[in-house]
Amino acid sequence: TNETFRSNFCELHRQVDSGAIQLRYALKNVKLRPALFRYQLDSKTGRIAEVNPPIAIQILDEIARRAQFEWRDSYGVIDSPDGKQTWGEVLSWSIDTYDLNGDWYLRTTE
Repeated sequence: TNETFRSNFCELHRQVDSGAIQLRYALKNVKLRPALFRYQLDSKTGRIAEVNPPIAIQILDEIARRAQFEWRDSYGVIDSPDGKQTWGEVLSWSIDTYDLNGDWYLRTTE
């Protein structure tokens, strides 16, 4: 599908570039839309676990706290590669479709 959930950061970029906004405040009150893998969610509720969520979600929470942006009410759920896709293809698709991917990836020599 060609549907996108990405935010348009052009105006924010212009404001940071011109000095109208300090970089540290650029995401304040912004609602980011990350992609989360289904395995990162509670298998019973399909939502983010309230207690002890995966480390990538804890890190995203901490970054959001420091940068003062929101994301927990605006994430998308994606699936792991199905055998016809690679992890790299899923990553590329997810960052073309959402603002960021809310999990970690290792860079390999492949």
